[in-house]
Amino acid sequence: EYDLGAYLRELVSHIDGAYRTLTSRRSRATSGLSMGGFMSLYLSARYPDLIGSASAFNPGPEFYVGEKGRRMLWRPKDHVGNHTRTMVRLIRASGDFISQYHEETRDAYARADEVAFEYRRDEYHRHWATSIAETFDFHMRAFANSTLDNVAEVWSHTDAYADFEVWNYHVRAEGAEPGFTCLEDVSQTGLRLTTRRWAPDGPPIPGGHVTITTAPLYNPSSSYMLLDYNLSTGITSKQEVHSDQEGRLTLMTNGAGHQ
Repeated sequence: EYDLGAYLRELVSHIDGAYRTLTSRRSRATSGLSMGGFMSLYLSARYPDLIGSASAFNPGPEFYVGEKGRRMLWRPKDHVGNHTRTMVRLIRASGDFISQYHEETRDAYARADEVAFEYRRDEYHRHWATSIAETFDFHMRAFANSTLDNVAEVWSHTDAYADFEVWNYHVRAEGAEPGFTCLEDVSQTGLRLTTRRWAPDGPPIPGGHVTITTAPLYNPSSSYMLLDYNLSTGITSKQEVHSDQEGRLTLMTNGAGHQ
């Protein structure tokens, strides 16, 4: 049971180290058909800081992901927020045998105004890929879109892995039960942390602890006042936290829900 996400990071590092590539996220794209279409959406959602554009032909609607013993059902339609800084294109054939699931995915992305989303329906009664030329054109537009190089000032992310990195943040969730760690509206001034036993609206993971190490956004070796609003109790607490020599803050809390 291999983690294709870890393989992707290794592959990107190898290619950028061995060849004269353009290494920004806007110059990197994923695309795939069926299960590969799912992986295109999933990997670009898991690593939005690596991938600027993603396209999918008749993608599989759901697969289990995560560490062994902690597998979670991942459906792209439940995690559209991971793509708010990514260009996404969905192509479905009208006669595809799972086309109803593609429509559910399309509906979820179409409702997300903050996602740069394109959609094409082909009158084509087969599962394999269509509209290849148009998809290349889509990715070429993404490669030319300099805004994809901007570091996200506000972002959201959901992850099934207990230990992950995104946008230069490091998150570690500890607990016996599998589930999703959800970061919402993350910025230099704050964030919302929740955990879910299932997506999109499952209950919190009981007894879990989460450690967040931020990107180096703060003055090095400085003190900050942290206001923590507990979403389950409605109680706000204060504590002093200190940045490290790189300007990172480390926040430790539980998975009950905190702002």
